[in-house]
Amino acid sequence: NPGHDTNVNLPPEFTDDFKLVIMSLQETFDSLELILGNEQTFQQVVDTVFANLDCNRDGALDMKELHQFIVAASGEMGIKDPPTHEQVHHVFKHLDLNNDESVSRDELAVFLKHLFTEQLKHTTEKLKAASKK
Repeated sequence: NPGHDTNVNLPPEFTDDFKLVIMSLQETFDSLELILGNEQTFQQVVDTVFANLDCNRDGALDMKELHQFIVAASGEMGIKDPPTHEQVHHVFKHLDLNNDESVSRDELAVFLKHLFTEQLKHTTEKLKAASKK
């Protein structure tokens, strides 16, 4: 279109915010790549997460520990309605791969590997979409 200006003048604060989002996505991508690309680093992350969840230090996660963590994490993320006992139980059943009513460190590792892999895919897609803008 002749006379149609294709350059959009965005306010500086918008472009600054956009740059911060891109930087944050890139940091997330780099962190996930580091964790998933190095087995020793991944195992250290699993150890740290497990130690933070295993409140009674018995070497296994029970429903109560998972529930406390999910409710606390939901609150930190600004979710007003914490998950119900039934919702937490559903998550617990997916984590408890051998159905022994507890979640071992190894079962948590399987979940975290899946979670981090999915996060990496999602972050990659967001970075690709943002680079097209």
